[in-house]
Amino acid sequence: MVNQKNNGKLFQASFFLMFTLVLFPSNTKSIVIGFFSLTMLILIFIEKLRFDLRFFILNAAIYLTLLLSVLYSSDLNNSLNKLGTMSSLIIFPFLFSFFTKEGFLVSKLKNLKNFLLSYVLAVLMLNIIFFLIFWLGEFTFFESIKHYIFLIDNKLGKYNIHSIYMSMHICISIFFSLYILTKSTVKKFNTFLIIIILLQLFFLLVLNKKGPILSLIAIVTFYLVVKGNLKKLSIFFLMIFFLFLILFNNTRRREQFKELFNIEDINEADITSTNIRFSIYKYAVESFNEQPIFGYGIGDSKNELLTKYKSTYLYENRYNTHNQYLSFLLSVGIIGLTLIVCSLYLILKRGFENANYLFIIILLFYLTEMLFENILERENGVIFYSFFVCLLQIMNNDEDIL
Repeated sequence: MVNQKNNGKLFQASFFLMFTLVLFPSNTKSIVIGFFSLTMLILIFIEKLRFDLRFFILNAAIYLTLLLSVLYSSDLNNSLNKLGTMSSLIIFPFLFSFFTKEGFLVSKLKNLKNFLLSYVLAVLMLNIIFFLIFWLGEFTFFESIKHYIFLIDNKLGKYNIHSIYMSMHICISIFFSLYILTKSTVKKFNTFLIIIILLQLFFLLVLNKKGPILSLIAIVTFYLVVKGNLKKLSIFFLMIFFLFLILFNNTRRREQFKELFNIEDINEADITSTNIRFSIYKYAVESFNEQPIFGYGIGDSKNELLTKYKSTYLYENRYNTHNQYLSFLLSVGIIGLTLIVCSLYLILKRGFENANYLFIIILLFYLTEMLFENILERENGVIFYSFFVCLLQIMNNDEDIL
């Protein structure tokens, strides 16, 4: 009985560390994942849990498809490096494939809401600490706002994080907060959550990344409309409106969103983030057309793209496709992408069948972000994608979470 109780505490501690993984520097994240994996394996062995092959194949389909492409990749070293970075796409599907039995994981975790809140608070605390470091260090308040994007990516050592991935963390934490808010009837707790959401929106708009902001608005709208929660939807839009008014009283920030209405090739126009993506997508499509069926293999896809760049700016900065689906097309072709999309469709379909709305909005957010970034090719994207998508699939209803 004592050992069983200790194993339960160890199991919950490992989950807590995973939900607060954002607080760990880049060189220690693998240690946390290793501890989590070992804890899961111990429980699998003790409980003699059975492997769910269907769950594994569907959730590991991306990794398995890319793995097959190694067979026709000429750059083996690059292939192995990429597969190593993306290893979360097979580690978490494998581990969670033993926990699909209804109710088992729920009984071990007790109350997932507390873990969701730990992630929310970890993301918020990280942003507040970073901002205070810069503000109380060498910058004024408004200088810290202006340079925050550059500073978190370059001035934090092992804690450096690209603004896109920080924006994604903030969006996920807002989803978690809003989900809990729509289920809660405790006024003081709801006020606390609203304050947290406002602070998160502040940092999201400071980072000013168009993709995450637009994805957030679209998916929150979808969720609150589907759930018929029009009152909270109006409150959410009111918060967005006032924060936009405050932060977009800045010419540079307004210009970044105006880019969306004036898209041109960077060889013929200004170098903006929108024009860069437009140019990359053109070259990626050219590369795909030359090898459409199976692609070039995971090790060669980016090198092939680089040979297409006519702009020295794109070539010198070695831009990837900035679109995960185009990256799949170049790596595994139309056949590989079809397999990946089918697996994602079946996973999402099961979520709708189970009315598993938290899982649905998290997966839809990541799938939307894949239109703008190769989020599965960076650790700050792929680890959290695989962990959250695998875990939340198993939580089939609100009672499991709240």
